[in-house]
Amino acid sequence: MKLLVLSESPLDKIDNDYFAVDPWINIPIHLSNKIDRITVWAPVAERTREYALPTGSWRVPLGKVQLEPLDHYYRYLQFYRLLPRRYFHWRRQAIRLLRDHD
Repeated sequence: MKLLVLSESPLDKIDNDYFAVDPWINIPIHLSNKIDRITVWAPVAERTREYALPTGSWRVPLGKVQLEPLDHYYRYLQFYRLLPRRYFHWRRQAIRLLRDHD
C-alpha cells in the first residue's frame, strides 16, 4: 500500500535535518512501519544554521517517510499570493504524486 499525506503544517530544513512544531508528523512516521511507501507533501523552508527555530521545535526523525517539499507559506494569504505563479507547477507535482501513489 502507498499513502500520500498532504499537510499544511510547515517544516524547517537545516542541512539534512527537518524540524517541526506540530506533532502531526508523528502519525505518518508511525504508519511508515506498516505501509510499503508513505510520502508527506508539506511546505518546507530551507534555513541556515544561524536561524533561530521557533519555541517548541523538535527534530523530526523521518525514518522511511519520504518528504516532498511544497513551496513554503505560513498563512492562507501567502498561499493565495503564490497561487497565480505556482499553480501549474503544483498541478504537475500533484499529478505526478498521485500517479506514483495510485
